[in-house]
Amino acid sequence: GNRIDAEVKAIKSVISNQAENAFANKNNINYGIAFSPSYYILYSGETLATAVSTDQYNFSPEMGISNINFINLGTEINFTKGSFRPNTVGSFEIGSDGITYLITINSEGLILFSKI
Repeated sequence: GNRIDAEVKAIKSVISNQAENAFANKNNINYGIAFSPSYYILYSGETLATAVSTDQYNFSPEMGISNINFINLGTEINFTKGSFRPNTVGSFEIGSDGITYLITINSEGLILFSKI
């Protein structure tokens, strides 16, 4: 179970980092994360499709994300430059070896996770 716990902490950390980049007006641009079942992509820009830069992180084979659902943006979380708050809310599940966590992002930008 340690690997999934570490991965959940890492995801929480990268979401927070993207929020901080946006809040700090780094490069005067939005920051976001696009989730897929086997990887996620950190990007700068308003959407992944129009991103200025991208950085993909792949999960180990036994780990995966499912039930990705962010209001309006589908599989992406995006933070508007100058703000800590995401311009969407929603959740996804990440699981490995029979352990699954639900990760939820609320309108305040709080990242909540719970074992389900």
